[in-house]
Formats: sequence, C-alpha cells, structure tokens
Amino acid sequence: MNRISRSLVVLALLLITACSGTETLTEAPKVEVPSIYPTWYHTAGFVADSASFTMSATAVASDSTTAIQRAELESKMLLESYLSKEMESVRTKLESSGSNSVKKPDFILTLRNAHAAVEKEAVTKNSLSEKTELGYRGFAQTSITKTALNSLMQKGFSGKTNYWKEFSGSPAYQALVN
Repeated sequence: MNRISRSLVVLALLLITACSGTETLTEAPKVEVPSIYPTWYHTAGFVADSASFTMSATAVASDSTTAIQRAELESKMLLESYLSKEMESVRTKLESSGSNSVKKPDFILTLRNAHAAVEKEAVTKNSLSEKTELGYRGFAQTSITKTALNSLMQKGFSGKTNYWKEFSGSPAYQALVN
C-alpha cells in the first residue's frame, strides 16, 4: 500500500507541474558597445581581394605618433609573414609534384629573400590613433597589390631565371597573384 501512495503522490505532482501556466521570458535589451576599431580596420587582420593583400594591426604607446608607427610596423611584419606562408605553400606544392630544384638551399634562400622585401614595399593605406586610459592605441592598415608582389618576387629571383620560371609558372603561384 505504501508503494501505491507514493505513486499517487508522484502522479499528483506531475499533473500539477504539467498544468502550470507558462511564463513569457523577456530578454534584457541589448546595449551596443561602441567598437574601438575604425570602420576600415579588419579585425580578422588579413584580407585578400582580386587586386591586393591587406593587413590590419594595432599597437599601444604613450604618445599617438609612436602608437601609429608601431601599428604600421606590426601590420607590415604580419603582412610579410602571411605572404611568406603562402609562398612556402607554393614551394611545397611544387616539391610534392616532383620538382627537385625547389628543395635546393639556394632556391629556398632566394624565395625567402624575395618575399622578405614585402615589409619594405607594403604601403600604409590607413592609420589612426585613439586616446585610451593608459596612453594611445594606434591602428594601421597596410597593403601590397598583387602586381607589386609579383614584380617584387620576380626581382628577388633576378639572375635565377630557371627558378623563377618554375615558381611563377606553377598553378598555385598563379592562383595567388592573379
């Protein structure tokens, strides 16, 4: 009998719970927090379009000029780093397709020296500094066109025509710069 009583009590509780009314939940209003980034700044950092490669970066300093200079330098270094990975990917694809010349230390050194010039050749498109509680935050956006990158790479391979023909003629390189 004790077992039946418990079962009835549980059943009664389930009925009461099931028959209770629903309550509408309301969401707290969303407050838009103003972005600290300028409208031209890409928070993802790197962006490529049909004509160029662009990198955004930020840096802090005690004065606005230094904050901008640091952001520009960081943006250029990150752009070169990203493109160096892309160039290495092209080289790796050539190697996996059977190219022996791309394995040579001379080729690898030539390739690295060629894309290292990106840092010097990248152009600052936008820069800005904002006052913060602790100093200034600089924002910068640098870019290099695909045409300029191709010329830079070709110049880096000067005197090594066979290397350049093989590298620049690869489908992976063509997809990158066209």
